[in-house]
Amino acid sequence: MNGTGSFDSLTAGQDWIATPDVLLSPDGPRHRWSASIVGGTFSTVGPTERVREQHPGLDEMDLTGQLMMPGFVDTHQHLTQVFAKVLIGAQPAQIWKRMWLPLYGAMDPHDAYLAAKWTALESLRGGFTTIVTAGERDPLKVEPIEQAIGESGVRCVMAHDFSDLAGGPPSAEPADPEAVRECVRQAGDYLSRPSQNSRLIRAVTCASHQSASLELIAALSRLSAEASVVFQIHSNEHTPEVEWCLDTYGRRPIELLHDIGALGPQALLAHATLVSSTEVGLLQDSGTGVSYNPVASAWKGNAVAPALEYANRGIPFGLGTDATRNDGFRLMDAAETAQRLTFGMRTIDWSSGDGRLWLHAATRNGAAAACLGEVTGSIAEGLRADFLVVGCEEPEVLPSWDLEWELVRHYDRTNLRAVFVDGEATVIDGRPVGWDLDRFMDEAVEAGRRAARNADMTLIGRDPRGLDPA
Repeated sequence: MNGTGSFDSLTAGQDWIATPDVLLSPDGPRHRWSASIVGGTFSTVGPTERVREQHPGLDEMDLTGQLMMPGFVDTHQHLTQVFAKVLIGAQPAQIWKRMWLPLYGAMDPHDAYLAAKWTALESLRGGFTTIVTAGERDPLKVEPIEQAIGESGVRCVMAHDFSDLAGGPPSAEPADPEAVRECVRQAGDYLSRPSQNSRLIRAVTCASHQSASLELIAALSRLSAEASVVFQIHSNEHTPEVEWCLDTYGRRPIELLHDIGALGPQALLAHATLVSSTEVGLLQDSGTGVSYNPVASAWKGNAVAPALEYANRGIPFGLGTDATRNDGFRLMDAAETAQRLTFGMRTIDWSSGDGRLWLHAATRNGAAAACLGEVTGSIAEGLRADFLVVGCEEPEVLPSWDLEWELVRHYDRTNLRAVFVDGEATVIDGRPVGWDLDRFMDEAVEAGRRAARNADMTLIGRDPRGLDPA
């Protein structure tokens, strides 16, 4: 395979050397650099001659005209919303009550399997080698979803969502201690359950302050810290949520999490858009991470997270799709654009960060925020070989002057040639490796239409039962 080769010629588990035109290292673009992949890990990364000297027996693939860069990390993804993704257009905020819960309830376990595999495929096609799920509550759907993740080849933080509430939202009254203990027991069992998929990282979550008691939120955050896995919760996303916390507890959402000891490096807050200066300080002091979801803010939010302030304060944050549009390049563009429009313009800040800030948020910093900084996010020795091969000679991206800015503003998924996880190709030219895309989509699209029509969703100006099946 020395010289120019085909991705199809690589066999599963093969050790090899990748030699691109440009290799995007943690410190920036490097020419005449290569990376050796041994046992699914980056073994040696550096000047090509040094890599060849250290691995004289390995086959080498010449990636002329290609860029090798880290795979994107989606720090906030919902695996089962793909069946109705377009229906969120023009819908007011907090659609989880009117759309997502009814849709989830209308799906059987096989529907959940199909939706999760579909979402994972879209993610890989958009350059995401790692996705962090927001949480699955139905125990009957967890195993099929894990199966789908395994078949797709993506790396996944698979979160199991827990609630100790039998009825409506919690109150300021003490929680039922038996219900809390039972949820913690089930969460511990889930985290300790063995898995045949080395790319699956189990985690636990509470959906929001309105879905679990403060006692359970605190307990699961502690459990996650002990297990060295991420704990997620939606926080400060919408006006009704913030007002509900104030009405119920007399505290804002992040203040509540601080009061109960749920903040910390293990915590990853989804959205964190409507934040006070006090809450920003609590995030900074505790080392809590944030998933910045700019497209979700544009499509269905009340505000945009102050990501530039998070960066300046040293608050770890990554980028998340929130099941909107699974294109990592366009997500970086949206992240920069949202900051420029909401914060940069009013202060005449022409940079609103720089290309490297948003590139790192989509890769290495996102991995760190999800407690995966020692696993993935960079092309660096010792990390898993999760990377993208991207065409860098198309007219839209030439002439090249500043690659990191160009990746944010000019590249998109059409430039993507191949996606690798653990050094193995999962998608080549938009097609999954090892399974029949066309047959799968025939079944998945029909299941999606059926589930959406059967769900008792409340939509503004649209009835899913009247959608044209064509």
